[in-house]
Amino acid sequence: MDAKTSAKNKEDISCGAYLKNVREQKGITLEKASQDSKIVRTLLEAIEQDNYQKLPPPVFLKGMIKKYAHYLHLDEERILDFYQKSNGRKISSGTEDFLPQNRFAVSRPRLSQVFSLISRQLIKFSILILILGYFLFELSQFLLPAQIILYYPPKDLMTSNPNLEISGKVIRSKILYLQEKEINFDEKGLFREQMTLNPGLNTLELKAANSLGRETILQQNIVLSIY
Repeated sequence: MDAKTSAKNKEDISCGAYLKNVREQKGITLEKASQDSKIVRTLLEAIEQDNYQKLPPPVFLKGMIKKYAHYLHLDEERILDFYQKSNGRKISSGTEDFLPQNRFAVSRPRLSQVFSLISRQLIKFSILILILGYFLFELSQFLLPAQIILYYPPKDLMTSNPNLEISGKVIRSKILYLQEKEINFDEKGLFREQMTLNPGLNTLELKAANSLGRETILQQNIVLSIY
């Protein structure tokens, strides 16, 4: 096959068909080519038929094509370049079918589609996490008991001042009592209340209840010194 015929073939047919023509003109059967090149026969057949569905990933396919070109005594890099360029153009057999797009490169539109799909999935996942987090938070307000955090007074306080200021915070509480008397707290759960002590030992009792009525009780001893 002269240079003009070779150039014409490269212009008119796909790379796979060109490799097949070269093999047949050399009088080499597909079975012998497979045995000599150590490339599986079905893969050689897929290369010659441009059957991309049966070919391996690009990282392996490029080496396989170069190996086959070397076996046929063709310029490996030029054949590889021809194979890449032939992807996606019309086969000159009178048919309107097109070869699949180049498998050696990821087109920008495809990358943008992948990123767009990933972004949409991440957004959906984030929304799902937020909904789930809100649902768990609301559920915890019903199921978990109320919590009382006392800022003042400290444990086992001894004081000579009968007027004591009680301060602290409640969590998951719908109602709060100090010495069996309901007291108020703000939207953050903070409360501040006055308590009058009796001489000697006093017991401070705070009681908080959640939405289901589950009670949490905090008791603390306070001593009012009269000396």
